Formats: sequence, C-alpha cells, structure tokens
Amino acid sequence: KPYESCAILVGNETDENWTVNKVFLTENISKSKVTFTISPDKEFEVDQISKEINMEIVCIFHSHPESEARPSETDKKFRHNRRDELLRFRK
Repeated sequence: KPYESCAILVGNETDENWTVNKVFLTENISKSKVTFTISPDKEFEVDQISKEINMEIVCIFHSHPESEARPSETDKKFRHNRRDELLRFRK
C-alpha cells in the first residue's frame, strides 16, 4: 500500500464556512503508511504564496491507507479547530 498522502488546502473564511480555492500537494517526508509529516519549509512556502494571493491555509489534508476514513486518535490530538467545518471546493 502507499504512504499516507498529504496536501495543504488554501482559501478564505466567510461568516458561514471556509472555501478552498487551491490545493498544494506535498510530500510525506515521514515515508509512512500510518503517519505523515509535511516539511516546515514547504508549509512556510505555501503560507507565503497564500498571503500573496490574499488567502490563507484552511487545513491540512491527509489520507489513511492503513485504517478507516475517520479521525485517528493522533488526528484528534492535533486538531486545532474542534468544530466540523464544511468545505466547499472550487475549480
């Protein structure tokens, strides 16, 4: 099976939700099937790009190739926003 995949989602917040406008695919530098790490340099780069286009990092996406598609205990521990956000995707 593949490693966990990961990406940084960039967009804007409205009064009601978040809108994702761009997806930056990133390398999982952990090279793991059960955990992921995005390099700090890549996260900084995406943050700078998002600021240049008047957006911000909305969230981090990652897959679970070795487990069910639900938040793991690690995901819950590191989740910054306790609310479930509805994301609306655009091309």
